[in-house]
Amino acid sequence: MSVSPGGYTSQPVSVYVCCGWRTGDADKTYELNGETARLRSIDDPLPAGAKLTAYYQGKILSETYATRGVPSAAGTGALLPRGDGLELVPSVNPNELFAGEMLPLKALVDGKTATDVLVDIYLAARQAEGSEPTLRLQSDKDGVINFVPPQAGIYVLRARHNVASASASVPEVRYTYTLVLEATK
Repeated sequence: MSVSPGGYTSQPVSVYVCCGWRTGDADKTYELNGETARLRSIDDPLPAGAKLTAYYQGKILSETYATRGVPSAAGTGALLPRGDGLELVPSVNPNELFAGEMLPLKALVDGKTATDVLVDIYLAARQAEGSEPTLRLQSDKDGVINFVPPQAGIYVLRARHNVASASASVPEVRYTYTLVLEATK
């Protein structure tokens, strides 16, 4: 592929656009007298009688795909797994997504199949109307999620998945992965 000094190419190509992993807040959540609350500082002790319900470090990644010319084939270039953190890897180019057609995605954590990953899917135009997702899907025993957009539009897919932390400072890492896709008519 030929890239000009300004970073532009006249060649057909698909790329992913990503912010890179961002470390979020460490979160310590507890329940007390039937109420759920969060500590402002993870160094603060739990109130007497409270039960710790979650304690993790957040790691966040958001991405989308862009194509110039003919979309790249799945399993090539930007459509290959990165092998770092949580990701939803498309088995077809997401820039060829049409309403009513299936987009199979594979959930991976650090390059390995991730089962039972919940994915909340929002139709972007409706997201402001409420917090309920348009669809909620879960990866199967092979890590596969089959997303079929019910109508044309821009969709925000948000997956969250906790794994054991390699750090002694928190017991878990919560990955939050967001993918923005457009389904056309």
